Amino acid sequence: MILLNPKHLDRYYPDERSRAIMQKTVAFFEQKGKQKLKADDYDHVWYADLLDFVKREGIFATLLTPAGYGDADARWDTWRNCEFNEILGFYGLPYWYTWQVTILGLGPIWMSPNEKAKQKAADLLKKGAIFAFGLSEKAHGADIYSTDMILTPDGEGGFTANGGKYYIGNGNEAGIVSVFGRRADVDGADGYVFFAADSHHDNYELVRNVVNSQSYVSQFNLKEYPVEEADVLHTGPGAFDAALNTVNIGKFNLGFASIGIAEHAFYEAITHAIIALSHGLGEQGVDHADDRRIVLGVEQVLYRGQLSHQLLEVDLLTDVSDDIGGVAFPAAVDFRELDIEPRAFDALQP
Repeated sequence: MILLNPKHLDRYYPDERSRAIMQKTVAFFEQKGKQKLKADDYDHVWYADLLDFVKREGIFATLLTPAGYGDADARWDTWRNCEFNEILGFYGLPYWYTWQVTILGLGPIWMSPNEKAKQKAADLLKKGAIFAFGLSEKAHGADIYSTDMILTPDGEGGFTANGGKYYIGNGNEAGIVSVFGRRADVDGADGYVFFAADSHHDNYELVRNVVNSQSYVSQFNLKEYPVEEADVLHTGPGAFDAALNTVNIGKFNLGFASIGIAEHAFYEAITHAIIALSHGLGEQGVDHADDRRIVLGVEQVLYRGQLSHQLLEVDLLTDVSDDIGGVAFPAAVDFRELDIEPRAFDALQP
């Protein structure tokens, strides 16, 4: 079955570890149950239970550690990660969100030439850590050209950082926050810096959660925060490029989480309709053949979304020009040149 069905998780997985991750994740949510999922959502309960499960099973370490930096079965596999996106989205956007911003936080690290930082990230993933991406600011949003996170050279190869970030997921508990800023003494693109910060450092001020949600979308300030040379991930234009490439690889996940959300909504709608009809609550004068056509139409849209993502977008992101640190990054693609007419989906017509 092409649509995600937690009751019959019979999809193809390339290896037993991948299959086990997906099956155990589905089992975690099914055992928690819909009522508890809804209650935690309404009460804005931080998903510590999910993070404990992820830590215990080593899931983020397997899925988000490039080959060569972790265990033998660890690799950054875009296809596999998209499957995981769909499952998390199916059970709730907040659960997907903490995974998503961890991917964003890891992007500048895995692209960095700083091997010590990479190994630290790999070690933290093994310990169950989550990560954060410190780009957005309250006054500028995610405008890379404008940042008020200022780094002043300390005369010893490092910097002192001062400034604030806003709308940063996982900023409350991240093992590493990849922070974008600029040097006080260098103008233009040459002054950009990406560095690793610790959310538990005394000079890291966690201000608040800026949303009413299970997710923690933080506002934080760095006050005289010491940035050692070993904490620097990128400098100059490379820092700018790391920001863009991280967004490219990270935001790609949105489509697959959306499929999971839509699939769950589809099943809920059918269940609601069946219950209503079984209690004689169907609308008078409604031609239920129309209902069937609507259901088939929605199902077809979901099929098309699945196929276009699996057969087109994942392949485009896998077959790319550069492979940096085991992480694939997309080449420039002109989608107007691609043949994505719906002819390939003729077999799905009801």
